[in-house]
Amino acid sequence: MRQLAVLLICHTSSRRETMTTLSEKLGLRAQAAHYSINRLTGAALVRRLPHPSDKRASLIQVTQNGRALCRRLRQTI
Repeated sequence: MRQLAVLLICHTSSRRETMTTLSEKLGLRAQAAHYSINRLTGAALVRRLPHPSDKRASLIQVTQNGRALCRRLRQTI
């Protein structure tokens, strides 16, 4: 369920999210956010991109597969 929340936040956000902002929005520890992103990355629903100004951070982008899944979920709900 946590992965779904992360995916939907990334999908509905007007900008790419960092791990820190995702964990803050969801009230998760950083470790839990990393675990969720790892699972979503493994399923090809999101990908990590390098942060342009912070070499330690990465930006999370929803893939085409992730966007398609979100559309299907919206139609179902």
